[in-house]
Amino acid sequence: MLKKSLTPRRTARGLVLVFGFVLFFRYSENFRLGAEVPADFKVYHTAVNRVKKGMNPYLPSEKSPYKYSLAALVPLQVLPEEAGWAWAIFKLFCLVAWGAAIGMGANFSRWREVSCLLVGLALSWKGLIETLEYGQIEFLVLFISTLAIWLWEKKICFAGLILGSLVWFKLPWGFLIFPFFIQSFKLQPLDRWRLIFGFLVGLIGLGILVPIFLFGIKNTFFWTQSWVDLLIHQPEELYRSDLNQSLWNSSARWIAMWGRVGFWMAGGCIFLSLYAFFKLTLKSVSQHSFQSPLREMIPWLILMQLMNPLGWRWGSLLLIGAPFAQVSLEKKSRLQNGMRVFLYLGVVILFILQFPWGSSILGLAHRFDFSLYGGVSVYWILILILCLENETPGWILRAAFWIYRAPRNVFRSKSKFSYPKRHILEH
Repeated sequence: MLKKSLTPRRTARGLVLVFGFVLFFRYSENFRLGAEVPADFKVYHTAVNRVKKGMNPYLPSEKSPYKYSLAALVPLQVLPEEAGWAWAIFKLFCLVAWGAAIGMGANFSRWREVSCLLVGLALSWKGLIETLEYGQIEFLVLFISTLAIWLWEKKICFAGLILGSLVWFKLPWGFLIFPFFIQSFKLQPLDRWRLIFGFLVGLIGLGILVPIFLFGIKNTFFWTQSWVDLLIHQPEELYRSDLNQSLWNSSARWIAMWGRVGFWMAGGCIFLSLYAFFKLTLKSVSQHSFQSPLREMIPWLILMQLMNPLGWRWGSLLLIGAPFAQVSLEKKSRLQNGMRVFLYLGVVILFILQFPWGSSILGLAHRFDFSLYGGVSVYWILILILCLENETPGWILRAAFWIYRAPRNVFRSKSKFSYPKRHILEH
């Protein structure tokens, strides 16, 4: 009887409920009246209370000012003025959206998908915890992008509406529109016009018309000006923070710390990221339509975090679907399997180093030192490479060999550069 009732789908739902319950009550002391809520959520909540009173939410003089659009404040208008209860409601909504994204993102018709969910929970656990510790909104980008693919074949107009509203929450999230833009050329003309109509409604309706209706034309105009000025004059310390694990920030840090070695390390990581973008673009062009939402969007979400000038460390939350993108039924060569084992080993080591007891193995004073050395960026890149389906690792070996030999050939001698023998790299 138990064997019949214990299906993969029910097991996956149970896991999501259990982990969601644990995450919700992990900091339950924040729910009481007058409690201290997470710092970033406090910024959102303060901005909401200000606009309710007709005050400008953008104050550059503050240590941590509100930096998102007025449109992002629209759904937050329903939150109560008391911070503790507001955080409890917001946290519950984020975790429900997280569970809904997982439910829409995979069918869970096989036990293999349940195993992928367990691995994804492990990979994303630090991101989940830190997103809630800081009170951030990365749960929403996972939900919105997954929902857009889920609606693509069902309600194309609503998919466009969601995509149009994406940039108003965080401007870099607009990067995720690119794969949908490619797929739009494969739609029937009527569906394409529905998509465009929905996109314009989301872009103009939520971004301009709704704020005008709620806050008035005058306030919307002047507050938007204040928002643009605030974005233009960002403090440099924001980009240099160890919390910022964007590829550009980590690359600058590597070069400053390790010189030429850091330069080639940064160059290698940038090369891998650009190659991943190229491969994902080709995949979007070649396939007829979207497949599994998690399988499709997770590589793009990881790439977005790397390319975003402010790719915060808690973006690891988005790794929940990485194992789904790595599952492939096609047979692989020994070289491919060997490369994947090497990459998996790197992911496991970097995963361990993110915990305090793991950081102490390398003699790091604190796990934040791991972020200071750009460890999370490398963690994301390794997982991104693993998400590239059916990838032949020969190009990785050739690139690694070139990076190893290039300084010697370019800076130390005039000898002719030669690639490794082809039969060694081919499979």
